[in-house]
Amino acid sequence: MVPKRYSAFISYSHADREWAQWLHRSLERFVVPKSLRVLQGHSGAVGKSLAPVFIDRAELASSSDLTESVRNALDHSTFLLVVSSPRAAASRWVNEEVRLFKQAGKANRILCLIVAGQPSLDAPPETLCYPATLRYELDASGATTQQPAATPLGADVRPGHDDRKDALLKLIAGILGVPFDGLKRRARQRQQRVAAALSATTLTIASVIGYSIYRGVQERNAAISARRAQQVEAERSRHEIDVAKSELQLANPDHELNGAIFSRAVLNELVAQRMRKVDPEHPLDPAIGMTIAEVYTGLGLFSEGKRWSASAAKQFQMAIGAPLTDRVTAATVLGEILLARGEYANATKSLRDAVSLSAGSDLRLTSAHSRALSDLGDALVETEFYDEADSVLRDALAIDKQLHGNSHIDVARDIGLQATNQ
Repeated sequence: MVPKRYSAFISYSHADREWAQWLHRSLERFVVPKSLRVLQGHSGAVGKSLAPVFIDRAELASSSDLTESVRNALDHSTFLLVVSSPRAAASRWVNEEVRLFKQAGKANRILCLIVAGQPSLDAPPETLCYPATLRYELDASGATTQQPAATPLGADVRPGHDDRKDALLKLIAGILGVPFDGLKRRARQRQQRVAAALSATTLTIASVIGYSIYRGVQERNAAISARRAQQVEAERSRHEIDVAKSELQLANPDHELNGAIFSRAVLNELVAQRMRKVDPEHPLDPAIGMTIAEVYTGLGLFSEGKRWSASAAKQFQMAIGAPLTDRVTAATVLGEILLARGEYANATKSLRDAVSLSAGSDLRLTSAHSRALSDLGDALVETEFYDEADSVLRDALAIDKQLHGNSHIDVARDIGLQATNQ
């Protein structure tokens, strides 16, 4: 059997397990930008993901030596990531893992995440965060010498240093062998796309659902009593959405895992409430489905967002006489979600559909059309169709300037994408 190859091995102390698990989860979820996948790393071409990343400590508690599986993982790991703290410095297992990695001739591929303690050799011994095998050079037998080793590269999440996002990107930049600033710029652009989707959703969610409920009730019963019932239902829905929206805004999926889970639970309950009102004669309005898709996407839950948006887009396409605005929005939102997932070919197709629908209609000089154009330009940049992207983004910018003048977030978005394309 061919041994599994890992992009990185995470070495840590039991006391730092939460940091190690966060690092493992974040590295395996990271999507490598398409333009960087042509790079040649230490183990060949860089792929779409850094997975798998090795993390293990379960078998070591009752063992007197590193297990065979851990030794094999060290041998077949391209990088060693050390979660550095005084606890790690005192850990025999961390010291041994660093020793074996350096003895394999890979000392220049060790990166550190400092979570506590001091990196300086002049600091009090009990505060040192690097294990001895990392602080000093090894001799031919693997024993530590008195010669200080080169300061390892990495990141520092102690108060007053790197935040979690920057720390993660610094480690990823080290693994990929690319400049940190360029990787951070790309990550910021992707984050802005997701944040824009959530921001737009939180501003419109109450009105979209309120309108959808109103339209459904009107179609089912035009009587005055039904309209009064609808008003009560709409008001209750608006309250539900306001509560859910507040919870979503409070959560930060990048920094607060518990908050993200809580927000997802709130959203799932809201969706369940909407679904309990669905019956074969009156299915869920696709406008509500699109809103649910945008909220899931804003939380970074792209799979759920894709599923809801694709379903809503299909409903709009099948519905006779469906408003053109809804059809364009559905195709655009689906394209944005696919773009955030890195499915650039499918995103481009959906966004071309949105542009085609709006270009030949009264929407050609509206924000709906410029949004579809801008997103299409973004997808074309990612797929390296630079000339077409330039033309599309110029059209988007012209429309947004005509609608809003020179000082508007949509204008800034278009100019930023043009700059990236250049």
